[in-house]
Amino acid sequence: MYTKALSSLLLLLELTSLATAAPYVEKRSFKVERVRNEAFTGRNGPRALAKAYRKYGMPLPNDLVDALETQEKNEILERRRTSKWSNPMEKSDDQVSVEQVGTESALDDILGSLLGNGNGNGNGEATGNGNRPPKGAGNGANNGANNNNGNINNGGGNRPTQGAGNGANNGENNNGGNRPAQGTGNGAANGANNGANNNGGNRGGQQGNGNGNGNGNGAGRGGKGSGNNNNNNNNNNNNNNNNGNQSPDMTDALAKARQGNQTGTVEAVPEKDDVEYLAQVKIGGQPITLDFDTGSSDLWVFNSQLPTAQTQGRQFFDPAKSRSFQMMAGAEFTIRYGDGSGATGNVGTDVVEVGGAVVPRQAVELATQVSGTFAKDVKNDGLMGLAFGTINAVKPQKQKTFFENVMPSLAEPLFTADLRASAPGAYEFGRVDASKFTGPMTWIPVNTTKGFWQFSSQSFAVNGGAPQQGARGGQAIADTGTTLLLADPSVVKGYYAQVPQAQNSKQMGGVVVPCDAKLPDLDLDIGGVYMARIKGADINFAPVGNGACFGGLQAAPAGGMAIYGDIMFKSQFVAFNGGNNTIGMAVHA
Repeated sequence: MYTKALSSLLLLLELTSLATAAPYVEKRSFKVERVRNEAFTGRNGPRALAKAYRKYGMPLPNDLVDALETQEKNEILERRRTSKWSNPMEKSDDQVSVEQVGTESALDDILGSLLGNGNGNGNGEATGNGNRPPKGAGNGANNGANNNNGNINNGGGNRPTQGAGNGANNGENNNGGNRPAQGTGNGAANGANNGANNNGGNRGGQQGNGNGNGNGNGAGRGGKGSGNNNNNNNNNNNNNNNNGNQSPDMTDALAKARQGNQTGTVEAVPEKDDVEYLAQVKIGGQPITLDFDTGSSDLWVFNSQLPTAQTQGRQFFDPAKSRSFQMMAGAEFTIRYGDGSGATGNVGTDVVEVGGAVVPRQAVELATQVSGTFAKDVKNDGLMGLAFGTINAVKPQKQKTFFENVMPSLAEPLFTADLRASAPGAYEFGRVDASKFTGPMTWIPVNTTKGFWQFSSQSFAVNGGAPQQGARGGQAIADTGTTLLLADPSVVKGYYAQVPQAQNSKQMGGVVVPCDAKLPDLDLDIGGVYMARIKGADINFAPVGNGACFGGLQAAPAGGMAIYGDIMFKSQFVAFNGGNNTIGMAVHA
């Protein structure tokens, strides 16, 4: 009787959840408490597989969908059983995508769109002193019919209020109404904007004072000042440094880039089960830990624009503490990654250093909203895309990747990925370290037309045997941002046929093997000129229970692109040459 009553109660709660989940999730999608979880296991097998499928827009197999739903339900029940209450009406953050967030602009709370609650007279002073004022602070909000306040700067280095600042636009020609950006200098407004020089409609990215009467007296950077965007008044030299002022950090970075022959090395540290490899970089001199991803093309980070609850327990970038950061007027991004995780926000430029290799003005995407998967992983502060800028997510103009920008100044126009099983490896820019691999390195042409490091892959071999036919005309991508190895179904079938007790588990949504099985090696055709050997031990991915492990080799959709992820990289040293669009491969030393 008790069991029946409990089952009825759980069913009622789930029905209530389905009836009310959509509006509730829309409000709470990304409000995730940041609590350090040392037991974080990253993505388990089914989720790692779903990540790869979704990242490239491939439909999930029904069994995998069922496995994920079962997993989610079991997690909810387990939390309830252990009295770790989770609201039954709140959907798991892992299933929330960026697209499910409300339609209100992500920039509204950050850059001060025309939503302020001031008096409409624009009498607020624009000389911020390092604190983030609240919405509507000062008297410069936009409720007055004639007060369009386009010239608002928060000169103290932090973001402006929505409608704060000195901007009573009394003239007919004052076409304010452009959102200000993040100023970091002393850009106090120099008077009410009541003259014909206030060309507010031009979303200027000037430095200095970029507002007021166009005198440009600010020592630092202005933002999207809508005032007086002409070269005669503000000394705009087209490099966003209005008065010729340039931070020492920027000066040093420019000098190093001009000098050339740059190299840089960073350690790549795996998380549990080698689910991802994280490396530390510097943005505006601040250390940030990122996941390097050769399958995407955006550099985005956790930063001070996010609520405090979403930055606790992790490193994050603070533009106000950088002497070289500049906001890009009107630029924004929205990204959705493979497991439903994602980010959206605005964009600026700053000095980015990777182990000594420097780009002076690299586009850095500042997340203003992030999904739950990233929130749970406090060791990962964002992502460094290393594919090609043709698939960059920034609008209205795509931005180049760090590698594309640094490549002309490198000693050699390449970088290498040296990822190791359950041990730190490295990413290196500008040189190939021959001590990291054995034998000669084979170079394979890649096709970059789709924005990836793409090559042909049409055959395979198991345990050193004779080559077998894979997908005719098959194509594959080298992707450090994908955990597993997704190959043509013919490869998966041929490989696991040599593994006793391997089975395609409907419960797990993929192939599982005994955890204690000695798996055979797998050779994969790379560009028709190299057979990359993946060690059997690297294909045994992670436990799923009852002595079974999720296979690191799983099937991509028939006829689709194969995704050669970290399972392959753990066995192969890989170089990416942007100078001649090739990749080099050799067996790890």
